[in-house]
Amino acid sequence: MINVLIADDHPMLRAGIRAKLEAEADITVLDEAEDGIEALEKCKIYAPDVLVLDMEMPLMNGADVASELKKQGSKIKILALSAHEIPNYIFSVLNAGAAGYLSKNESLQRILEAVREVAGGKTGWFSENIQAVLAHKEAYEATQVTLNQLSTREKQILKAVSAGKSNAEIAADTFISEGTVRKHVSNIFEKINVSSRTEAAKWAFENIT
Repeated sequence: MINVLIADDHPMLRAGIRAKLEAEADITVLDEAEDGIEALEKCKIYAPDVLVLDMEMPLMNGADVASELKKQGSKIKILALSAHEIPNYIFSVLNAGAAGYLSKNESLQRILEAVREVAGGKTGWFSENIQAVLAHKEAYEATQVTLNQLSTREKQILKAVSAGKSNAEIAADTFISEGTVRKHVSNIFEKINVSSRTEAAKWAFENIT
């Protein structure tokens, strides 16, 4: 018997996956969780064979849940689900030991197959579009090097830029002068190789969780 815990903040999706899995004689859905903290608590209570884990949940995201389980030495197999194909989501959860990463656009049958295979010890269950992202791992790793070159202040300002804030607004929020903000923004643009706030916002969305 394969024991499964489903962690996702969308009730309808949880219900759909649960119904599909519970229709199988060899699978039992132990429980559901609607946020990351609840997912960790229920993993501790039930110790499921497979955790079907959403990447974007309240309180703690899927990558952080996976990382915490890894720190705990958990043997739970993780099958990540996401509506996004953002590299930092994908690689963060895979580095935390997830056995697979499927798009939420996949059919319930595909998710069922993945649960069975992951429970049996198979790794590398990816949607085709996720595989395309994995093929560019070197580019992702180069981006992480760039990200590490940004100071804490620069990351703070980059997030503010991506939120659509002006230099004046950022200055007020961070208690530094507008001229200093302009200098930081210029340095950020140079480091991440963009030339506009729109490009910077796109880069931040794709590379900063």
